[in-house]
Amino acid sequence: MQHFQWNYPGWNQLSDTICPRYDYERITPFSQDANALNAQIAQMQPRAGTQIFMGMKWAAAMLDPAFNPVVNALVNSNDIDNAFSSRPAAFSDVETLKTVVLMTDGKNSSAQRIKSWAYDSPSDYYQWSRYNLWYYLYRNVNSYYRGNYYWWKYDAAQGDALLDNICDASKEAGIVIWSIGFEVDDHGANVMENCASSPSHFFRVEGIEISEAFDAIARQINQLRLTQ
Repeated sequence: MQHFQWNYPGWNQLSDTICPRYDYERITPFSQDANALNAQIAQMQPRAGTQIFMGMKWAAAMLDPAFNPVVNALVNSNDIDNAFSSRPAAFSDVETLKTVVLMTDGKNSSAQRIKSWAYDSPSDYYQWSRYNLWYYLYRNVNSYYRGNYYWWKYDAAQGDALLDNICDASKEAGIVIWSIGFEVDDHGANVMENCASSPSHFFRVEGIEISEAFDAIARQINQLRLTQ
């Protein structure tokens, strides 16, 4: 993955990269420590773009039994508790309920990559770790040539299609998906509702309603556990 920031239109110079680099952005793979999880969530800060399908991809992967070797490696390195060594459970395990809660405050956005000729040496890596892509282009490259530096990896429509594919595959495998659209527009709401296991598994909320949505999801998950 390339390490750079492309903050269009580059009015300010950001040293942030696309790849997560701060503690609050690190994925906590498996944890039973509610306090630690709440503390991590409380530290989160918005930046860069919105790639909902990437979040859903991670969620689905971490519920797939094929992820077990990764889990065991994390157990062996003492990064997660030994209680998780037999997880993820098989999709056929009747004692296990696999659920995903997917939340967004926007919709899938486009994503760029720097072309290989401008990202193929240590000096290139160092430059793009220091300069916002658009900041650099606007100040150092004629507008006619700026398009030579990057290409579009995803656009919004591709992101929506990828999310739809991942959600469909997850639901087919038996994963229950709850989705929350927080202050989203109609398009974002439709995308998130389509991902959910059913229309009743989708919550479109504003303001403090988001807390009510998470509470409702928690209650329903507990009810499903009890009935199963």
